[in-house]
Amino acid sequence: MTHAEEQRMLMFLRVIRQSGIREEATEDAYRKLKQQFQDQEVDPVTVRSHVDQTIRYQAPHYWPQSSGNRGAVPPPNPGAGIDWDAIKNPQERLTRWREHQAAQQQAEEAQRR
Repeated sequence: MTHAEEQRMLMFLRVIRQSGIREEATEDAYRKLKQQFQDQEVDPVTVRSHVDQTIRYQAPHYWPQSSGNRGAVPPPNPGAGIDWDAIKNPQERLTRWREHQAAQQQAEEAQRR
C-alpha cells in the first residue's frame, strides 16, 4: 500500500467514525466509500457529504438505533434531491455542497426569527 493509499484509507475511516456509524458496520461502509470514490481524488467534506446524503439512506442499519425513532431514517433535508454522485468533478461537488450548506443555514436562521 502506498503512502497516498494509506492516507486515503485513514481519511475514509476518520469520516466513518465521525459520522457515528457503528463499529460493526465500519468495514462495509469503508468498502462502499472505496468503491464510490475509486480513482478519484476526494477530500473529507466530499466523503462526509456522500455518507450523509447517500449511505445514511441506503444503509440506515449502519447507525445505532435510538429507542425514540425505532431506526427510522429522518426525511432528507431540502436540497437532498441533488444527485451528488452525478457531480464527478470534486471541486464542483465541494462548491455545490458549500452552497447547499449555506442555503440550509440561511433557511434555519430565517425560521428562528
